[in-house]
Formats: sequence, structure tokens, C-alpha cells
Amino acid sequence: FEIAKIYNEQASNYKTSKNETLRFKNKKALLICDEVSKTFPESLGAKKCMLLKRNIHTKKIQITAEKYVPINTSSKLLINYRNINTLFLSIYKLTPQQVLQFHKTDYYNKIKYIKSLKKVTNWHTNLRNENDYLQHTTEVVIPKLSGGNYIIVASEEAEINPSKMMGTAIIQSTNVTLIENNFNNAHNYQVVDRNTGKAIANAQ
Repeated sequence: FEIAKIYNEQASNYKTSKNETLRFKNKKALLICDEVSKTFPESLGAKKCMLLKRNIHTKKIQITAEKYVPINTSSKLLINYRNINTLFLSIYKLTPQQVLQFHKTDYYNKIKYIKSLKKVTNWHTNLRNENDYLQHTTEVVIPKLSGGNYIIVASEEAEINPSKMMGTAIIQSTNVTLIENNFNNAHNYQVVDRNTGKAIANAQ
């Protein structure tokens, strides 16, 4: 087990060192754990190996998006993933009140809440799987959206449920932005067009 643990730690160092000799050490760790479990199934080492294997096989989905995007303009979604081959994405539209309610809802009820929302679009993308059991990053294009608030849901299966991995990000599609200036201890606010940078007169 200790050797398998060392291999796992070495694989974890690949992200910072980019040393290719470390990249697939998790595979070696799994082979050792399989051998330990087969040869000494009732040993403490076998039990520790079971936990280590579970950790190596753990899946992860984390998505990050710009909070504000221009109306009817494609944007990108940053995805951090691990041990995921296919990602299913859905976009739902929310009112400002529903955004607040979503933030107040606990994880398990969030899924039920999401399913009650109006789905705008959905698609799936195949992720590059290096079979190294490490975390990877990629970008996915978000379709053009009309003005409003949206929640993007990324999951490992088409049907979201509490037992499967899921990531969410809330964005607002808008062509305006608020700029704050502090001059002579006075706060000044200006509403400008997000695309042109020009001030919007009489904005409310």
C-alpha cells in the first residue's frame, strides 16, 4: 500500500512539475492495489488500497463563466474535470427573484428547483480523457443568449440527479454595465454600453 500511496502522490505532483514520468503513476498505484486486494483481501493494506482506489477514481466537475456576457454574443465556459468522458450541458432561464431563491436552496433541493425552471437549450460535448486519473481543463462555447439571467448546468449524465456529479454557474446576458468612480470622496456611477463603452443617457 505504501508504494501505491507514493505513486499516487507522485501523480499529484505532475500538475506543477509537468514531469511526464509522473503523469501515469496512478495507473501503477491501481495495479498495486489490485494485487494487494487479491493476495491479502482481509489485510489492513487491502482496506487502505480500497480507499485509495476510490480516491483515484473520484470524478469532478467544476465550471466557471463570466458573470456578465453581451446579449446574443457567444461566450466561453471554463471546465475543470476529472474522470469524466462526456459532459451534458443545459441552460435554464431565471427571473431575478429565482436567482435569489436558488442561492438560498440547499444542494439536493437545488436539483429539484432547476428542473422546475424553463430550459432554453441543451447539448453535450466529449471531453479528452488521458486515462491518467488527473484533473484537466478545457473551454466550451456557450450559445448566444437573449437578455436575462441564466443558470448553466454541467453534469455527467443527461438527467441530473443528486447521486451524480454536477456543476453550475449563473450568468446575466446584458449590454449594459455600471462603472463606479471615486473622486474627491464622492462616489459617481455611470451606466455604459458593454460593447462600445459609451455612456447611456438617462439610464435607470
